[in-house]
Amino acid sequence: MPDEDRSLTDEEKKARKKADRERKRQEARDAAEKKKRFGLTPEKKRKLRLLIMKMATENLKGEQQRRLEARKNYIEQHLKPLDNLSSMSDAQLKSLCQELHSQLKSHEESRYDLEFKIRKQDYDVNELTIKINDIKGKFVKPSLKKVSKTEQKLNKIKKTKRG
Repeated sequence: MPDEDRSLTDEEKKARKKADRERKRQEARDAAEKKKRFGLTPEKKRKLRLLIMKMATENLKGEQQRRLEARKNYIEQHLKPLDNLSSMSDAQLKSLCQELHSQLKSHEESRYDLEFKIRKQDYDVNELTIKINDIKGKFVKPSLKKVSKTEQKLNKIKKTKRG
């Protein structure tokens, strides 16, 4: 009798092991199937990357085109076309040159003023961020430059030889 109980338990153990293996295989299959349905295969990733790159290049081209159009519109609105210069007299040419020079001068002044204003604003923003960091107690650690130790040793050796 004890042999029958033992063989029965061995058979039960084998059946349980087999059932466990089968269950694990099924879970693995289910996980793989779920990954196929929802995960990205390498082929899908490649296609997605290509699609994103294509859209990005189209957006860049569109943005560049829009900038060119805006620039062209601005120039058309703010600059009047020149008349026929060959039909003008010397006095008219001289007055035209003076007028263009004054326009150029005023535009340069306004450009200089805007650049100065931007520089001042950048400085103010920098100062305010420094104040905020001081108040919060957070300090930006500067990134350190990696220096090779052998270079330093060679420089020291050179200095000692010279001195």
